[in-house]
Amino acid sequence: AGLPRALTQMLYNIHFIVTSNLSPPLEMIEAVVAMLKEAQTNDIKVWDCEYKDWISIIPWFLAFQGDNPMSSEFASHIGMKGKYFCRVCQ
Repeated sequence: AGLPRALTQMLYNIHFIVTSNLSPPLEMIEAVVAMLKEAQTNDIKVWDCEYKDWISIIPWFLAFQGDNPMSSEFASHIGMKGKYFCRVCQ
């Protein structure tokens, strides 16, 4: 969240989570959510080389980016079949 815009798209700041040609998208994201919930309940201990001490990190989804039908299904978009295409439209 605190990264400058120029650093957000650097490869070492992008973390790939999951892909499969067999599992449906909602099944995959269900496992990711379960892992995140577990990690938020029981923090992750890592060594901080700057402070020379163990610290706790708590993972969090900042953004879920995608431009394909599968990412739309992850986000539970209603699509073009709904009465309103977005929650803002009335």
